[in-house]
Amino acid sequence: MCWLQEPPIKVYHNSSGNYYDFYLPHGTKILSFGDGEDKILYFMTNKQEKHLKQIKKNFEKLVDTKYRKGQKEHGGNLFDLYNIQLVDAALDEAIDQVVYLMTLKQNMEAKMKVNTSR
Repeated sequence: MCWLQEPPIKVYHNSSGNYYDFYLPHGTKILSFGDGEDKILYFMTNKQEKHLKQIKKNFEKLVDTKYRKGQKEHGGNLFDLYNIQLVDAALDEAIDQVVYLMTLKQNMEAKMKVNTSR
């Protein structure tokens, strides 16, 4: 079975002004903005759509919990902070994230060395 759908669709390339045949993988979708031309191709398999849906569902829970925890700890309105305060807080969070990721990587590398030395 061919993994490409037949027939190809015609795709307009704005820079060159030419149309090109474009073969979509099976299980893909095209997003059109309803103006008569498909300007942006958006294609994902059903498996990818399911994966994205689960990520969005998990993120919604996480962001709700995190926001409420921050509100309880700090009070006030996040949206009332000055931009410089938001930048400083974001940089602190970014630094924490890098530290966590580097530690996680070190732990994974150490575990890989233990597993490969057996």
